Amino acid sequence: MPDQDFLFALDLSGEPPFDGMLAALTRAVLGHVGCALPAIDTLTGQLMDDWVGNANKAIADLGKKSAVVDNAIGDIKKKLKIAQNVVKLIGAIDDAVAIAKKALMAV
Repeated sequence: MPDQDFLFALDLSGEPPFDGMLAALTRAVLGHVGCALPAIDTLTGQLMDDWVGNANKAIADLGKKSAVVDNAIGDIKKKLKIAQNVVKLIGAIDDAVAIAKKALMAV
């Protein structure tokens, strides 16, 4: 069967129970298209190795991005605290101006 006659995609969650399902599916599809059992076992092993290797890299990459997000959140919290302090300062200045106005109006 030519390559262009058979194509499908399978999205797996990466949970351990899917390891066996992926291997069984690979064996069934490759057997259906006429691959010999030794070739199926070799290709299944390579597929699983690639899948696990890619999953480990993706997990590591996600961990790095998680650290970036955590740092950004920390920066936002610091800036929020600064903004809150600025608002308090403006409120205190406003109160001082109101007090001074009352004092000047009483004179």
